[in-house]
Amino acid sequence: MSDSPLPTRAEEAREAGQTYGIIDPDYARVFTVARCIAWSEGYAMVMHGSFTRDLDLLAVPWADEATDAEHLIRRISLALDDLDLLVKDPKASSQATQKPHGRLAWTLTFKAFGDPRFIDISVMPRAARAEAEVARLTAAVEKAERERDALRFAIQAATDARVSAENCQRHEAERLRQNPYVRGASAVASISKLTERVAVLEGALKPFAKLGALFGPRASENCDVLIYGPAAGPEYNLTGDHLRAAVRALSTHPKHGGEDG
Repeated sequence: MSDSPLPTRAEEAREAGQTYGIIDPDYARVFTVARCIAWSEGYAMVMHGSFTRDLDLLAVPWADEATDAEHLIRRISLALDDLDLLVKDPKASSQATQKPHGRLAWTLTFKAFGDPRFIDISVMPRAARAEAEVARLTAAVEKAERERDALRFAIQAATDARVSAENCQRHEAERLRQNPYVRGASAVASISKLTERVAVLEGALKPFAKLGALFGPRASENCDVLIYGPAAGPEYNLTGDHLRAAVRALSTHPKHGGEDG
């Protein structure tokens, strides 16, 4: 068996005395126009076939921003004034013919009466990008980031306010202890307001503490649960430690020292 390479189609045509390639000037013009339009739409345009009875073209998605196949064919047909897009089914929304591997094919015919020549253009499918699913997931991520930020800031604000209120309580108690002549009614009223404020803050912080109780202690000093991680950066991350802080903030109060969350 010979190890010599098999002859190419062009070599076979030359041996048979045939010309291989585009010999019709109209086909050459059509290919030039179609190739330039395909390039501008993110496709590579190649030719194949006999180039005699008809012209077979194939558009391959080449760039990430490759456009829709229907759009590409409309641009090519509009740019070639002497060609018409063959209408195979007037009721169909597209005149493309389904081919193997997802390939779509259209036919362009010459307008001149009795001209038998035609152009077959096939377009290979773009990689499935599921644009709708991407948009849905993007919106969900953005919503989750907003909720994560709101939760983080609420926990921090509630914790800061609780600490401030408890400091005020301790300061007022010390003032009363050092000055026995302060009117009792005024002191009671001040403590009552502070107590009400602390109760409100406890109510705001309690859902976060309840969620934090689900995580338990850290499994490792170098690893923690990431609840939200927005694109803004790691300094905006919300982790299990933030929720555990809410648990500790409530557990330090005598009222909640022995309760679960």
